[in-house]
Amino acid sequence: MRRLVTFSVLLAVFIVGAGLAQAQDQTPPTPQERLARSWNSVHKKLIDMAEDFPEDKYDYKAHPDVRSFGEELMHVARVNAVVGQRAGGREDSFGKIFGEIAEDYKYTSKADTVAKLKKSVEDCEAAVNAEDNSRLIGILEHAGEHYGKLVVYYRVNGLVPPATRAAQEQQQQ
Repeated sequence: MRRLVTFSVLLAVFIVGAGLAQAQDQTPPTPQERLARSWNSVHKKLIDMAEDFPEDKYDYKAHPDVRSFGEELMHVARVNAVVGQRAGGREDSFGKIFGEIAEDYKYTSKADTVAKLKKSVEDCEAAVNAEDNSRLIGILEHAGEHYGKLVVYYRVNGLVPPATRAAQEQQQQ
């Protein structure tokens, strides 16, 4: 009986020790890594929406005074393009660059919107992966706000956003 108790105690110590050692090997992500994960997550959702939303509904507006679905995505792409240019070394103000590229980021088609949104995200990679990416917090918040608006565009049109569909499918499994 005594051997069984000793063995059980040693086994418990070994299991707890192994768990602590494993926990110590897993360093928590840095704030920069967390921001990069959030950036990539929200932009993946936006790209998924851009690819998924029916082309014939890209002109849909939730209200006459707001942007259409396509215009919302191009707006996000335009802001990202400014971030990418500044990360690439351009020193002009955000507002100056934003104004200069306005014509290039007018909504024309689903294909153009998807392509420009993807490129704008790629162009931000240096800024997102920079050692100090904290200046992107406001831009990340901006993208998240537009994601939320586009979820409403989906729902009003009787559609389920891609991220929601994926979560629902995962719950069913």
